[in-house]
Amino acid sequence: MRCLVLAIGLVLGVCMAARAADVNPPLHVSWTVTPSQTIEGRVYNDFHASITQIRVLVEALDESNRVVSTKFGYVFGTLAPSDSRYFDVRNVPPAHHYRVAVESYVQERGPH
Repeated sequence: MRCLVLAIGLVLGVCMAARAADVNPPLHVSWTVTPSQTIEGRVYNDFHASITQIRVLVEALDESNRVVSTKFGYVFGTLAPSDSRYFDVRNVPPAHHYRVAVESYVQERGPH
């Protein structure tokens, strides 16, 4: 039984790592921090299909590059291929620096 649990955990870990590594390639983000502690930016769709339900992850990092806080933001609407959309994440905590990435999205399917 212990081997089965270990095997399932290993498979889930590999699947989750593959999903995390796959999230950003068709999308890229440009962003800046405003004086009012807001992350403002754009998500760009480099993919051949429309993308929707885009969730942005903002990580506040300390001097050692450790995550001290996280916040999520959303890109509203549908992001067409070769297009971009604005987003903002307000009231981010002060930090040494930040990391911003697309955490998840849904690819829209066309007619079959």
